[in-house]
Amino acid sequence: MSVRNSTVFCFGETLVDLLPSGPKPGGAPMNVAYHLNQWGTKAGIITRLGADENGVKLKRFLADKDLDTSFVQTDNSLQTGIVEVALSNNEPSYHIVENVAWDAIEPVQIPDEVELIVHGSLALRSECNKETLKAILSSSRAKVVFDVNFRAPFYSKSLIEEWLSKAHLAKLNEYELSEISEWFDCANSIELINRFPKLELLIVTKGGDGAEVLTRTEQFSHPGYSVQVADTVGSGDAFLATFLHHYLAGHAIPKVLERAYATGAFVATQHGATPTYSPFDILVTIDSQNLVK
Repeated sequence: MSVRNSTVFCFGETLVDLLPSGPKPGGAPMNVAYHLNQWGTKAGIITRLGADENGVKLKRFLADKDLDTSFVQTDNSLQTGIVEVALSNNEPSYHIVENVAWDAIEPVQIPDEVELIVHGSLALRSECNKETLKAILSSSRAKVVFDVNFRAPFYSKSLIEEWLSKAHLAKLNEYELSEISEWFDCANSIELINRFPKLELLIVTKGGDGAEVLTRTEQFSHPGYSVQVADTVGSGDAFLATFLHHYLAGHAIPKVLERAYATGAFVATQHGATPTYSPFDILVTIDSQNLVK
């Protein structure tokens, strides 16, 4: 557990993932908040749910998981978000229903002690959310974490450029790095981080091939773990949450990266984005991988 109680708020979609195995709570911001709590960092969500059965169930789930629901809004007109998830070779594809409650999040005033605001690119598909997030950031001293998350057709060069320019930390995968680097004529990730002056850390996940973290002066990498994958839904969110937890606690980046990757790998062995686990389970995962080596 954390020796401190750092406060993080995650902005964006909270929804129901319709998986082949059945409906599960989902949405990257909610997943990140959940996994932060699993590690002991108190986290909350800025989101909007419909006044329907799915909305009631999701709010109960958030409360049961001890997430801060102070800024979970209710919409009496729009339905709770739904995503149809299909799996092919354990890799998900998504049909994301549009014009739902989380597309209409209203501005809130977050506490001064909040250290991080985490958001992704999907929640910015609506003009309402773009303006809401700008308002929240303009009145906060928190650092901004941008989880680049390409979900066609809900992203563009101009959108990614605008929000990377506001971010202090950014996470993206290999495919996203390749496309964004091509957009901005960057030969590598070092050139990319240098293009955006506010960026302090660039985090790149590479699936089974590990991950890397870049600062303006250093580069760190992790080779990855071999695990039996159930599905990869939420594994990137678990990675990011674990990274942020240890980053806030002041750990060295190699340790932060190891634990983040191990958590993402563990979640990939489970079904759904929010399995129950403890930090001890992740340490066991790390020990077992080290023994294999």
